[in-house]
Amino acid sequence: MKTIILMTAMFLTVAFARPAAAEDKLVLFSGFLAAVETVQFVGDQIIEDGSGSGYSTLGSFTMTHHAGAIC
Repeated sequence: MKTIILMTAMFLTVAFARPAAAEDKLVLFSGFLAAVETVQFVGDQIIEDGSGSGYSTLGSFTMTHHAGAIC
């Protein structure tokens, strides 16, 4: 009996699920970001590193990134 109820619940969830329409809504928020980035040229490569932190109406956050490209 539990299996039938579980399967019915899963079927109904899939049947009535639909994608959220967030792509057509613009959400504005305010805040700040303070970051430091460095760029190095090594031979025929460009290497970029950065890190920072900030605060917005969504809360506080930190970020780091590392990117490289061949010229």
